[in-house]
Amino acid sequence: MTTQVIREAAQVEFSARGLDAPLEAIALAAGVSKGTIYNRFGGRQGLVDAVVEDLVRVKIEQIVAAARAVTDPGERLAAFLRETWRLQFSDPVANDVLTRDHSTSAVIAALCALCSTAGNEFLAQARQERAVNPAVSENDLWMLIRANGAVVRAEGVADRDEHERLCGLLLTGLFTDPR
Repeated sequence: MTTQVIREAAQVEFSARGLDAPLEAIALAAGVSKGTIYNRFGGRQGLVDAVVEDLVRVKIEQIVAAARAVTDPGERLAAFLRETWRLQFSDPVANDVLTRDHSTSAVIAALCALCSTAGNEFLAQARQERAVNPAVSENDLWMLIRANGAVVRAEGVADRDEHERLCGLLLTGLFTDPR
């Protein structure tokens, strides 16, 4: 029972604050000591791995599915990026998952792979139709997602309209026919 209570508290705290949510806050919300979290999960990374998939996977899958439903390859890629960037703006834990070094977590690496595999597929399709600037590489897509994550974390970019404007500027540079 205690493990489930800790998981639920972690989901709430990570959703609100991102993956750096203090373990003390999670412990307090769960009504346990910080030591209990270490005892049950081995520490922060074990707790993150225990809950992050439940918090992020479905959201990424929904973005990929919605993009797949778009028939035009250029619009498909633009929709994928727009919705990924919106997710980063509105969801601190998803932003952390997509922008952090994932070499220490197989769970986070799998979530990033889900996102990047789809993005690479959509880029290849847009390239085939000559809808995207030919200089854009797979690495560029991932760097744009990471850069957006940094922008989202930056002070002064808490306004959704400003974020949408910045994303629109990025999309303009990607496509041969601006979206």
